[in-house]
Amino acid sequence: MQECMDYMLSTGLAWRQRLQCECIGIHEQNRDGLGVSAGHVSELLSSILALGFVESECRGVCIELTSDSSSERTRLFNVRLAEESKGRLAAIQPEMIRYASVVGSHSNQVMRGFALGAAHTEPRVTVGGMLNLELLGKIDPAFAKAVRGGVSWVIVSHKVQANMPEFAGLMQAAGNAAVQVAKPEDELQIAKKISRAIESFCSTSGRKDISFEDISKQIMRSKPPNPQVVPFIFRFVAKCGGSFLEGSEVHIRAHGHPHRVLGLEFWDALSAEIKGPKQRVVLRHAILKLAYCGPDRAVTTSDIRRAMASKDVRKLDDLEDKISQAHRLLKGVDMSVAMPLLHMLHRDIAAIFLNKSSKEVRRFEMRLRLPTL
Repeated sequence: MQECMDYMLSTGLAWRQRLQCECIGIHEQNRDGLGVSAGHVSELLSSILALGFVESECRGVCIELTSDSSSERTRLFNVRLAEESKGRLAAIQPEMIRYASVVGSHSNQVMRGFALGAAHTEPRVTVGGMLNLELLGKIDPAFAKAVRGGVSWVIVSHKVQANMPEFAGLMQAAGNAAVQVAKPEDELQIAKKISRAIESFCSTSGRKDISFEDISKQIMRSKPPNPQVVPFIFRFVAKCGGSFLEGSEVHIRAHGHPHRVLGLEFWDALSAEIKGPKQRVVLRHAILKLAYCGPDRAVTTSDIRRAMASKDVRKLDDLEDKISQAHRLLKGVDMSVAMPLLHMLHRDIAAIFLNKSSKEVRRFEMRLRLPTL
């Protein structure tokens, strides 16, 4: 990929320029459609404060945007990411976004947080729970200067992306493989990548059946940190992907620990075949949310295997019915209010399914007026 970048720089298809963070958003293909993790942004900020800012470590790559519909999609993607973060990412003014990052996205979001305001818990650089650039200047003047004046970026012409739609995805994968500013791929990101690859393969091949071998080269190209777990994540996505995965991913990224490593045995247990016609997709996703959003190790492999082997079909049906009932009760309610409630209920249902204690369950049942489980 470096040879490709060198060629573009030599031919004018890419160039280096100092850019301010306010004009840079995130490309919708970044981290395979996840964009950025608000949790990772928060952690990166803390790391920079601890170690000190070094501008030479910023090796960002972004793609030039235009005024056409494809760039408008990118801008709206950024608006949605900011809204879903509940204030942990700086708000987006679409008209200001002129570039979309594919490498260096998290570090740019840290800078945007200081420049435009984002929530954080670090008392040294916050006022009223919001990041404050003046306080940053007292702790790390070089960092504050970079926020105000920008840092050097490689800008790729919009013509490259227009003529090679897969460029952004390839570039971000190369960035992860080279362990640049972006963090390595986490398991949730790999699941998202697999989902996109399955959708693309089925669309182009006309086949509905798919094996891991059909897309393995594409998935493994970015050299995920734990390649042994990837086939088991594939099995889960193939069985329980689609809109279910999208909803879980949005909730986990906004309210959980998306970088948490669940591991091979977890994904093996969660994706295992269940005897009978019902594969309990809803309950599997409820468990996934609890694993990512609950305390560390809230869900163990033995918990999952024991619950999935349950012969109490009536109980399993009842738990899934409770989730469906909650969805019906909240139909018509503002989605920004309803969805967090529903996802939290999913986690409580998972706690019941796994025989875990959950203090929130009764409060939710009363709030939603659900029959006692």
